[in-house]
Amino acid sequence: MATTFVEGRTRWKRFAVVLALSVLAAGVLLFAVAQGAIGASFAVSGSSFKISASQLQGSGFAQFASIDRTADGAHPVATTAIGSASMDDFCQSATARSIPGIGDVSLVIRAAGRDSVQASNMVIHIADLTGSRLSFHNADLGVDAGQPAKGPPGVAGSAGSFGQQADRFVLENLRATAWRTTASTLTLNGLDLAVTTGAKRVLLTVTRWQRFGQWRRTRPFWAGAFLIGSGLVILVPTYVTPRLGDLAVSISTLGGAAALIIGVMLIVIGISVWIRPQFRVPAGIAAGLLALVSLPTANLGGLVVGMLLGLVGAALAISWSEQPRAGALLLVALAASTALE
Repeated sequence: MATTFVEGRTRWKRFAVVLALSVLAAGVLLFAVAQGAIGASFAVSGSSFKISASQLQGSGFAQFASIDRTADGAHPVATTAIGSASMDDFCQSATARSIPGIGDVSLVIRAAGRDSVQASNMVIHIADLTGSRLSFHNADLGVDAGQPAKGPPGVAGSAGSFGQQADRFVLENLRATAWRTTASTLTLNGLDLAVTTGAKRVLLTVTRWQRFGQWRRTRPFWAGAFLIGSGLVILVPTYVTPRLGDLAVSISTLGGAAALIIGVMLIVIGISVWIRPQFRVPAGIAAGLLALVSLPTANLGGLVVGMLLGLVGAALAISWSEQPRAGALLLVALAASTALE
């Protein structure tokens, strides 16, 4: 009996309609996650992961015992629900073991600095937890886990079981092992993602240099450095008399007081753009005007060098802008975490 082969072809219009509908649905889901209507979840299926932070604080706290089921069985956990949470110097590590051809693969996510992680309606399924100090505000211990009144809406344990809740809490030096974490919204600032071979179950601490790098990238650092340098260059020639062999070079002008005022103000502005980067534009404008004024009033603007440094620093301060890199890197982290498993 002869076999009949029927050729086919792609209906491109149908393809376009289906693709458009799929993209539209994906956009709706993404918008819902961004608005907190649908919880975003990062989990390591069948494997626990470690979390550390120098401080965890939040409001709307509820906690109760429950069972978390993963690929390798059931695990007793302390379900910790937080309405609004922030963490300092966050670090998460997880290990995917015995990947064919590779071996163990470790995923480490860091976000250094104050309030480096911010989340809403966050639920952590904790296997164990330690900390140096835990403070509760308006705590209720022994409440019905099935009817918590202070945690995120919709999060409850078994009716009649033990639960505890509080309006606010602060936990210092958090170290925890968890099975799963979910959050309506999750923001990581200054994210650093690393995937390496080999098991790295112990959390790596953030070095001072790494913390400085994260701090530097969140503000117009070089603008402040140039402005401080400008102020010093304008100040020094007025109050220091350098010697070239037997020749003493002294700059004595009527602008001594002006050099002092302009130099100090430039240094203060340089420090202010580090401390309060949100005021960088008016600070940059003021610094630019001071640098220009220093040319005729303060020893030729610190022999022109101070004025140039001030103008460069002012331009850097005005042109610096915040770039939302954390959201894109977070998607990469979530995809990598899923791929490891």
